[in-house]
Amino acid sequence: MSLQRSLLGRFSSLESDVPQDDLEIEAPEEGVDETGAQLDGENIVEGDLVEAAEDEAEVDQADDEAEELEDTSDSLESFLLAAQLGRAKGGWSNDEALAYGIGLDATLKRVGGSSSDVMSSLESFDGQRQRLESTIAVENKIKDAIMSIWEAIKRAVNKVVAFVRKWYVKIFDGASRLKKRAEAIRKKAENTTGSAKENKIATSTLSMLHKSKSMPSAKDLTDTINAITEATKTLTSGRLESGYGEVVDAVVKNLTDVAEGDGKLSMTDASTAVGSITGAKIFQIDLAIAKNKGSADDLAKVSMTASSQNNIAELYQSTELPGGKKLVHLNLGSQKGGLDGAYGRNVASALRLANKVQVIDYGNKKVELDSSKQVAILSPSEVIAIADATMDFCSAVVDYKLGFDKYEKKNSAALGKVDGVLRKANNKEDDQDGRQRGEFVRGLAQGLGSLIRNRGTSVTAVIGYGMALCRNSLVFGVQSLAQYKD
Repeated sequence: MSLQRSLLGRFSSLESDVPQDDLEIEAPEEGVDETGAQLDGENIVEGDLVEAAEDEAEVDQADDEAEELEDTSDSLESFLLAAQLGRAKGGWSNDEALAYGIGLDATLKRVGGSSSDVMSSLESFDGQRQRLESTIAVENKIKDAIMSIWEAIKRAVNKVVAFVRKWYVKIFDGASRLKKRAEAIRKKAENTTGSAKENKIATSTLSMLHKSKSMPSAKDLTDTINAITEATKTLTSGRLESGYGEVVDAVVKNLTDVAEGDGKLSMTDASTAVGSITGAKIFQIDLAIAKNKGSADDLAKVSMTASSQNNIAELYQSTELPGGKKLVHLNLGSQKGGLDGAYGRNVASALRLANKVQVIDYGNKKVELDSSKQVAILSPSEVIAIADATMDFCSAVVDYKLGFDKYEKKNSAALGKVDGVLRKANNKEDDQDGRQRGEFVRGLAQGLGSLIRNRGTSVTAVIGYGMALCRNSLVFGVQSLAQYKD
């Protein structure tokens, strides 16, 4: 089986990776009772969240596929360079072919291939003429393999985009229902008077809302919901900007200029191309909730491995959030140093991590909570504040519907244009300057794909956490209101 067929089988596309129609969804019409419970017992917020979680798992799986493909492509770049250098000195010897063949086999097996996809038998490396011809053949087949993997990477990126769309349909329904629930609970809280019969209760929401094993204050819950709302707006606003397509087109143009250029690639040209991505506002993340710089132990620095160049990715993180979580993301720092043979791979490696927001456990150890622990209930005014914050968050999620119109098509079109750019770069790799341009263009193309999928997975992570936080806070609010005498 050829490598291309293996990739199509293992990293297949969807029937329609990027839908051609704009997203058309309507808010659900089901009502709620005075406690915020759905009148339609089948279509409830919790059901939407369960279904969204299943779709989010598909997003993560597609994201993992893309990362595996990128790692494989990165390894193949090293073998491509070895073949190109081998060609320059007359071809690989039999022993060199054996050694590189073992490495290629291990690399390609990760994606369902083998060394036989790019190498002929060892006997073909015996004679001087055969050595050169066989090494050139390996070089060309590795280029073909990298292009096949790029096609698979595109499919994986498009799958991430498509699965995020599918996830959002569920989240849209859930947010619409959750907003109605918050409105009903707010109204009930406004009409709640008297004193509480119990000032403390045991609640299952403690395990989902705790901070350092204690129930956060109402202000803490409200402030966190508001901060997550702002983070949601920050992550989605770039998709709403009309200039998004222009930025993506500028990235493709800079890649084209590098691929079509002649002679040695200058640091100025390389920096311009990289800067068209890292300098674009829509590809940057600046979250008010995550302003604390991480330490070395927090993976604060991700150094690009080029010997003459040192790009630093800085880690930013939040303090502990309800649920024992924290929000983290990496931003690329300023570039330093010059070019070398691995510059494109290093850029791709850094962009693979940059601008990816994650919600992770705050500590390294599993938190054990006492389910019988009693916590202070919320006052009606505190429940009102939580309900208001929840409604604002839900509105931000619902407004994100606009971000899907044309966004996926712009990304798909840009990745499609990159195909031609990569082929131009591959056809100019007859000398060291051409090899450097080809390696750089392939690396930056992968970096663009990484940023596209990173923004999608960041949105699912932040909104998913916000939905759970709001839902659990409202449940605690209802439990608190039940303690007040009529």
